[in-house]
Amino acid sequence: MVQVSRGSLRNMVQVSRGSLRNMLQVSEEHGSGLKRFTEEHGSGLKRFTEEHGSGLKRFTEEHGSGLKRFTEEHGSGLRGTWFRSQRNMVQVSEEHASGL
Repeated sequence: MVQVSRGSLRNMVQVSRGSLRNMLQVSEEHGSGLKRFTEEHGSGLKRFTEEHGSGLKRFTEEHGSGLKRFTEEHGSGLRGTWFRSQRNMVQVSEEHASGL
C-alpha cells in the first residue's frame, strides 16, 4: 500500500514536471509569436498612421485653405449682398415714406 502510494506520488510528480515543461514551452512559443506579431503589426500600424496621418494633414491643409478661401470670397460677397439689401431697404423705406 505504501509502495503504491509512493509510485503514484512519483508518477504525479513526473506528470507535473512534464506538464510544467510543456506549459513553459507553450508559453515561450506563443509569447515569442505574440511578440513577433506585435512587432510586425505594430510597425505596420505605425506606418499606416504615418502615411494616413500625413495624408489627413495634407487633406486638411488643402481643403482647410480652400475653405478659408471660399469663406473669404463668398463671405465678402455675402457682406456685399447684406449691404445692398440694407441699402435697398432704406431706399424702399424712403420711397414709402415719401409716398405716405
